[in-house]
Amino acid sequence: MEKNNESKQHTQHHIYTLIITNPGLHSRELSRQLQIPYSTLQYHLKCLDKQGIIQRERTGKFLYCYGLETLSIDEKKILFVLRNNTSKRIILYLLQYGRASQSELARHLKKHPTTIEFHLKKLLEYDIVKLNGETTDQQHQNDPSTIIHLHKSGNKRYYQLKDNGHVQNFMKKYKDLFS
Repeated sequence: MEKNNESKQHTQHHIYTLIITNPGLHSRELSRQLQIPYSTLQYHLKCLDKQGIIQRERTGKFLYCYGLETLSIDEKKILFVLRNNTSKRIILYLLQYGRASQSELARHLKKHPTTIEFHLKKLLEYDIVKLNGETTDQQHQNDPSTIIHLHKSGNKRYYQLKDNGHVQNFMKKYKDLFS
């Protein structure tokens, strides 16, 4: 019985270590990386959660795991989107170039525009990007510089990061996760 308890503690230690070094991993990825059955992992995650050692959060159909370090809701959102390769590439492009239209991103990332649209909607929903340049003539009819901008841009929607510094600092802090 004692050997079984040691094995359980050993497994839970490995799970905890992976969660701490990779915050925000979803449970299926934990199962793959640890090479343990998903049902076994679920048992250990429940034990660790009950002990107050980890946090589990469900987003859609995925269960994400975090240590008890204080990640803000914004940081969890950034972690979530950066784990997706297309979203990460959009963020890196916006960090480098400042702003881009959906069509520019589709061309650069070699993805279909509807795929880019899906990811941009998620980034907007999570308040990581914002729209820049989405205006109407009526809103700015008294501001000639805006009308010139509209004419030059063809009234395109441009996306940019809401807070470049915050995203850059976060990526530096967790650079090992995204390199």
